[in-house]
Amino acid sequence: MTNSNFFKKLNLITILLCFSLVKANTIQKCDALIKVGVEAMQKNKHKKSLEILTKCKIIADSNLWYKQQFLAINNIGANYYMLLD
Repeated sequence: MTNSNFFKKLNLITILLCFSLVKANTIQKCDALIKVGVEAMQKNKHKKSLEILTKCKIIADSNLWYKQQFLAINNIGANYYMLLD
């Protein structure tokens, strides 16, 4: 293997690693948004909670993060349930 091929493969691996770290970081941000939305819901700040959870749902929809989609939709429903109570 020549040095040129080695460095090409090393660069490719580095780029792929960076993309995977960015994705994981974004999932963590989405999870943090869900947590903030749920905390707002528990403090009866439903408007703020719905705004945050809707933003998270849109992000999860565009990235096909099914767990985050479920949590956002479930907590949006919990907000409306609490408003009706």
